[in-house]
Amino acid sequence: MSSTFTAPIRIFVRNNPTNDGTIAADNTGAAECTVQATITGGTATTVTIPAGSIITNVTGYFTTAAGSPSATNVDLTNPNSKIYGSPVFHRVVVNDDLQGPALAKYGVKGVASPKIFIIDDKSTYGAGIAATAKKAAAKLGSIVGEDSVLVPLSDWTSVVSKVKASGANVVLFCGYDADAAKFLKTARDNGYTGIFAGPDGVNTSIFPELAGAAAEGARMTAPDVPFDRLVSKATLKEFTKVTKVKVPGLYVTSTYDAANIFLSCIKDGDTTRAAILDCVATGSWKGVAGNKISFDYNGDVEGGAAVAGYTVKNGKIIFGQKI
Repeated sequence: MSSTFTAPIRIFVRNNPTNDGTIAADNTGAAECTVQATITGGTATTVTIPAGSIITNVTGYFTTAAGSPSATNVDLTNPNSKIYGSPVFHRVVVNDDLQGPALAKYGVKGVASPKIFIIDDKSTYGAGIAATAKKAAAKLGSIVGEDSVLVPLSDWTSVVSKVKASGANVVLFCGYDADAAKFLKTARDNGYTGIFAGPDGVNTSIFPELAGAAAEGARMTAPDVPFDRLVSKATLKEFTKVTKVKVPGLYVTSTYDAANIFLSCIKDGDTTRAAILDCVATGSWKGVAGNKISFDYNGDVEGGAAVAGYTVKNGKIIFGQKI
């Protein structure tokens, strides 16, 4: 974008290399960000929840992330929840009320008589996805077993034994990449040949490496469609020139949309916190995919957004389809 703005724009990067919330727990990254007018970030539910407790004077807070799971927890936009993020929290991705059913649908695709086993890691994220996936799975096949597992777990043999004893041919693993990889390797080593599917917490660039050969054929979802499939060659070339990123990762599309919403507000002269918040809350934009983006009172994108299915092929995560 080549527009000139009257207000300074500062970029703050706070890296969180884990999915367990340990860095986010002290809120230091968010605390440093409170001097900014806007924040585009929040790489996971475990990061966003503790950070949100002190982001009270920030104009707008989107949850999107490039290359890591986004904050899709339903309660972040639930007015009856203790972690309700209104009025500053908005997200351009769908929440787990929609990703969970999409995971179930993609997991059973092509399976004649789905017998579904659902595993969650007892995290807020994992348990939430499992709950919404279960409702959909019950309509798509038979739920033959469930297990909530406290992680990290060094030996997944007992869980795999439950899966095999149930006769399941589809496993929905609701958790994060490292645990999913350990489970899947153990499952394949012990003769499980059915479908393995996980949500965006599993859909990371390191998952195929962690799971090795066992990852082949694994299915995953994410509320994001690959950026390079949506934009023109010219836009992709400009993106690469600016970011030095040749292959855009997961959530680049969402991040791009969120950033452009903020920039659009600033370009229109909304440079105070109150003005930008009003702009974000009441405006309407066109996303990179051509979709309309506007927000409901609680901060969710109106009308939902795309959820996509991915599959591991030859050690790489490949986009499959919109679900």
